[in-house]
Amino acid sequence: TVLELRARSLIGATQFAALLLAALLVLAPGLVWAVSFLERAQQYYEEGDLRSAAVELKNALQREPDNVEARFLLGKLNLEIGDYQGAENELSRAWELGLRSESIQVYLARARLAMGDFAGVLAASDPNPNISSPVMQDLVVARGEALFALGNTQEAAEAFQNVLSIGPHARAYAGMARVAYTNGLPSDAKAFISQALNVDPGIAEIQALAGSIDAATGNLREATVAFNKALELDPDSLDALSGMARLKLQAKDYVAATEYLDRALALSGTRLSLVSLKSYVALAMKDYQTARATAERVLA
Repeated sequence: TVLELRARSLIGATQFAALLLAALLVLAPGLVWAVSFLERAQQYYEEGDLRSAAVELKNALQREPDNVEARFLLGKLNLEIGDYQGAENELSRAWELGLRSESIQVYLARARLAMGDFAGVLAASDPNPNISSPVMQDLVVARGEALFALGNTQEAAEAFQNVLSIGPHARAYAGMARVAYTNGLPSDAKAFISQALNVDPGIAEIQALAGSIDAATGNLREATVAFNKALELDPDSLDALSGMARLKLQAKDYVAATEYLDRALALSGTRLSLVSLKSYVALAMKDYQTARATAERVLA
């Protein structure tokens, strides 16, 4: 009967699958386990459990070191949790293994920007790319950010403006805000920041930049709101933590300033601007021992 034929067909398919799995376990056991780890990692990632996803990806790579998908996803995860060197390592390895996508170029650029490797961003990007795709627009903005960090303000502005000529882009507006403020145009900077936040209010870096510009122009209440929004989006935002520390120092709330600075220093290690600020706060609190210790870290 038809039902009997279907049953035999299903049994045959099941037996074939079992034989295939058995063969894979014998011939390529690492591959089978790697796929299992990768599937769990993707599930954890979709659930927002990035730490567990990273553990599963590392397990997958122990079984199959050249798994490009695992390398890429681990690099992306490292970028999201703030392990920028780890992100650069994994994404570079994925690139070497043949994953030559526009997306991986953007992630690599963002990792290098976070590490201060601005020359690396420029070296890996085309100065005159086709920016018709949103991903390439992101890459041009990252290049503009690197140019700005290296003091090439005019070239940076050109990169941001090229992207904005196509359409609104949050990071490009934020870049123009930095350029405007550097050029002594704080009102223009605030206008660009407002446009950036209208496009995407969910980027902690841009919220922190808004706070910094507000603080520098004397709008301390607005600065506090912006820094707090940045910290809601990213509790490890160094710019927001240091910005809040400066606001608390200005208000002579030294205890709160110290708390923000300690959180920032735990993340950044020896960033000199934060160490110097910590020394200043300790001196204001007449904690001369801490002031001296932190001052010695600056001089070391």
